[in-house]
Amino acid sequence: MRIALFVDDFFPASGGVTRSVEIQAEALARLGHTVTVFAPRKRMAASSTEYAVVALPYYHLPKTPAHFCSLAARPTTAQSLYDTYSPDIVHSQTERGALMLAAQISRRYGTPHVHTFHANLAASHQNQPILAIAGTAIYALCIAPRIERIAQHASSVLTTSTITKASTLSNRLVSSDWRSFARIASSVDAYTTPAPFMRDAIDQHLTRSQSGLVIPTGLGEAFVAAIRRHQHQPNQPRRGALRFLSVCRLAKEKRVHTIIEAFLLADLPNTELHLVGDGDQRRTLERLANNDPRIKFHGHAATLDELAEHYTAADVFVMASMGFDTQGITLLEAAVAGLPIIYCDPHLTVGVDPNNSILTNSAAADDFASAMQRMTNDEYRKQLAHHSHVQAANSSGQATAQQYLELYQQLIAQT
Repeated sequence: MRIALFVDDFFPASGGVTRSVEIQAEALARLGHTVTVFAPRKRMAASSTEYAVVALPYYHLPKTPAHFCSLAARPTTAQSLYDTYSPDIVHSQTERGALMLAAQISRRYGTPHVHTFHANLAASHQNQPILAIAGTAIYALCIAPRIERIAQHASSVLTTSTITKASTLSNRLVSSDWRSFARIASSVDAYTTPAPFMRDAIDQHLTRSQSGLVIPTGLGEAFVAAIRRHQHQPNQPRRGALRFLSVCRLAKEKRVHTIIEAFLLADLPNTELHLVGDGDQRRTLERLANNDPRIKFHGHAATLDELAEHYTAADVFVMASMGFDTQGITLLEAAVAGLPIIYCDPHLTVGVDPNNSILTNSAAADDFASAMQRMTNDEYRKQLAHHSHVQAANSSGQATAQQYLELYQQLIAQT
């Protein structure tokens, strides 16, 4: 079948959403389908030639994050894309212009429309309250009404909601966010999300018949192959220091400051902390590190090989995001690399379990420091590493693609 994937974030290397789209596109293409990714006209060097990447016009304020970018959703663009590519399915992955373009194609030509919710908008109230309030208003007053006007589906959003019952302003804003997502879900033919808690929160505002599917993102063969190449390099010298690794955007919601604070608090001999990623918090985090030579800032990893090299050179993976990530694909990447994991968010379940990781008692730096201390035990670390390999064995991009194909085929048959 001909599958069109739409994303507003800069493809392929601006964050977890684009990594997920990249994995999905690669896996679907390897199953013999024609896959085209439509993304903003920037950073278009795809890591695979098995699927096509088409650059589209977009809106983006300079020096703002990738999630502020939006494809230009014009009806003429939607018509041109359909005339050129004639997709059997349109699948949007972000709630901006990508969502609107897919909806325009679906409405005009009867093509089934799937949407995947990656971003946990409700969690942003904890880390960026001012921006989060603006986001709540934009979703409630602009995005949700517009997709409803385009799609013209019969609404299955419940008229009574928890918004009126919420006791505080923060709770009312969070409830409004989930209701906006429900309005979007009601306007497409099917919706998915990588996380059960996201599906449950959205479904609270929907009739039972509109329940979404939980489809976690597995890892693509290209990344796994890159890990294997670096793991099997002959005569690779083993460095002396124990390496803790973090891979994420350097943004407030990722709470990288907690990792740095914990590392400094633990003050373990012969250890290093390696931070891979970039973002608007880098200078703040560098000041927090205070020129400690054990803390290394590597910036953005531009290729899968570069990313795999960081994973295979590390001993322990650390993630401090709390209540924000829907899946945390880096946890699965770390598991594929055979790394023990430290994390704090009990909502995250893909790539982690009690056998391969430490779920800290809280999101505080001292609990992370205690976990780092436990990871200095070589035998304990090896046990966790073994179970990381076991975890990763059941989480492939091909399995993700198969679940999407079943959904696509069901929708096409209904249409």
